[in-house]
Amino acid sequence: MNKEVLFERGGMSLVRTEEPEQDIVDLVSSTLFGTPGSIQYKHLDTPDYIHQVANPYFLALRRNGNLMGTITICERPILHAPSPTSAYHVRYFSFNEKFRRKGRESQKRQKSNVLLDMIFNKLEHDSFPEEGNAVFYAYVEMENVRSAEMCERFGFQPVGEFTTSIFSRFYPKRDKNVDVLAKEDEAQMTGLLQDYYKDYGFYTLENTFRNNQYFVLKEKGEIIAGIQVTPAHWVMEEMNGLTGKFILNFGAKLPFLSKLFNPEKYSFLASDSIYCKKGYEDRFSTLLESVCAITGYHSINMWADITSSLHDLIDTIPSKGLLDKFAGNNKATVIVKNSEVGEDVYKEIERRPTYISGFDLA
Repeated sequence: MNKEVLFERGGMSLVRTEEPEQDIVDLVSSTLFGTPGSIQYKHLDTPDYIHQVANPYFLALRRNGNLMGTITICERPILHAPSPTSAYHVRYFSFNEKFRRKGRESQKRQKSNVLLDMIFNKLEHDSFPEEGNAVFYAYVEMENVRSAEMCERFGFQPVGEFTTSIFSRFYPKRDKNVDVLAKEDEAQMTGLLQDYYKDYGFYTLENTFRNNQYFVLKEKGEIIAGIQVTPAHWVMEEMNGLTGKFILNFGAKLPFLSKLFNPEKYSFLASDSIYCKKGYEDRFSTLLESVCAITGYHSINMWADITSSLHDLIDTIPSKGLLDKFAGNNKATVIVKNSEVGEDVYKEIERRPTYISGFDLA
């Protein structure tokens, strides 16, 4: 494994690799996502998906060889970008709680900020190719104190909000016109997606057509709707409200409910590159239900910028199902950083709806 030491002083070091060491995988796998007092969960697929991230840089802050924290940054090409045309997505950020347990709360925050101070200092100067022409971006929940602090302290700027919508069915049925996208149709589908997302910021095909799991609905041989899905599994640690607490405590014990939502292993499909031809919005839910039936899953999570046409499309679904009523509509924020691109680029990024990749959140 190639290692590049970016910083070293005394017992402290910052190292970059292109493959995660096992302690990085273990730390990210144990990370609790979400906001305390609201919804919190862990990703069960991290040991697999962390190795599937395209063009990653794994940065590890160590003290005397022990892992203090890590950030994973993914370099990706972005379509339809105003300027720049390269982007770095901050995929994982995890801090080892062993280094946060002692001292007052202000001292804890100061220690956790060491990782961010060192890493983002490198990001702004000499760690990444073409960094001066690229934007770093991440998805955060601003109600989470640590996320809000990172945004303010390190010069990230919020450029948009997105919501989670959950389509679910207890007994999904398949439409005969829905199937996996044929290999020979990928070029056509690529063209449809590029046009569909031409006004979006940060759109990428990177996570599309993965593992032969792009599904389409055809009518008279024409593709009228499509979706990429990625199986995802979370363990729910906290849910807010009386309904949330009831489901967290009893969901796994109720066979009928656990078919949709088992908090000990919430299984769903994460969406990417949704497409629907104009005028066929009423057929979109047919695609979603059929994909559930084909894959054996009972729910699909979809993320969309609140100002986007995709958000409008999802809102046209007449009945998303039970899960959306108590676990959907959670908001998060897209934040960006680069001190060299100028205010005009920030305004252009902010003007465009942001494309949200489901694989990034799975």
